[in-house]
Amino acid sequence: MALVAIAVVGIAFLDSYNSARISENLSLRMLVNLWNQNSTAYSQIGILKDVGVPGGVFGTTRYLSDGLNGYYPVWARHYSTTIWVDSKVQRNYTLGDFFEVWGAPLGPLDTLGYRENVTTFRGNITSTTYLFFWSMCLVDPHTSSSSIHAVDEWGSHVLRNNETITLTYATEACALAGGGAG
Repeated sequence: MALVAIAVVGIAFLDSYNSARISENLSLRMLVNLWNQNSTAYSQIGILKDVGVPGGVFGTTRYLSDGLNGYYPVWARHYSTTIWVDSKVQRNYTLGDFFEVWGAPLGPLDTLGYRENVTTFRGNITSTTYLFFWSMCLVDPHTSSSSIHAVDEWGSHVLRNNETITLTYATEACALAGGGAG
């Protein structure tokens, strides 16, 4: 009887060990640049909360069972620019999956609550009108050129290892797409 109990415990342990194995593991960088109209420069914001981390923000639990140790399979730590994918399931996770667990809007007309708009700046003598909009740009290390290019995939963009996604709210597409705050 003791041998049967040991065998059952051993099988249960191996089953739980195998189910916790990582099938998908990658990391990428996401930058969010905002045009600061007062200083005529960009500011870069990071992820301000733990997203998909136990005790952090969970806007959805749709894929929670795919994650490991209570983490959502697509997650990030606060004040970070790195998004991690650690999943027991081989799946193409998207930027939309990350923003869904973050509980934040994502798209060319509204990302993180910053909406496309027309803004007029009045100087001493003249005024200038600008259209502020979102652009999504990629630096894909898996291509031969690794150049910055605009994409219109937003929520459907499949996350890839070592890529850099830059979301920029400005008056020109892909402004400051690969760099830091300026």
